[in-house]
Amino acid sequence: MEPVADTERRHSIASLDSSIRKLEKALTSVQQNVASTTVVSKRLQALKIGLAALQIRWENQGYPY
Repeated sequence: MEPVADTERRHSIASLDSSIRKLEKALTSVQQNVASTTVVSKRLQALKIGLAALQIRWENQGYPY
């Protein structure tokens, strides 16, 4: 992995956190539509995994799963 500037790291992690929060809110609002719920929940899971991978690599945090 190429070196990444600290500002880019912070912005990337903040962006993923923001996207996760928005998808969590969207998930609660689309509970009636099963197809939308499936798509939103899969995207949410993918973002959480991506965030965890970056935090492990950049911040030496443990894997939460």
